[in-house]
Amino acid sequence: MYRSLLDLMLSPPWPAPDDGSQLTPQWGEDERFLTLRFRTAGLDPKSIRVEVGPTAVSVSGYRTHEERVEARGYFRASSSMSAVRRTFGLPCLVVPGAASVRWRSDDELEVRLQKA
Repeated sequence: MYRSLLDLMLSPPWPAPDDGSQLTPQWGEDERFLTLRFRTAGLDPKSIRVEVGPTAVSVSGYRTHEERVEARGYFRASSSMSAVRRTFGLPCLVVPGAASVRWRSDDELEVRLQKA
């Protein structure tokens, strides 16, 4: 089966890589607090940054990959780095100074925000 020129133009040039972690939050809320949980699989835990404002929260981080292959008469080295930053509007005002951040597991970050 042949693909038309229109099919080729509308399809992505290559399959998008599975990013693993898009920093998509899981929301939780009670009377006093708003809780966000993020999966950070693949990101360097030391690179994670959380910024809290009264109406939004931003989470950023990066991942690195290095590979070295050596054999007789052959050497290859490659490295890559990618960064992600997501900002989410909050459904209510929060107190930025009262935010707490903790790791629930090796790859799950919890941000707890006090409502204003």
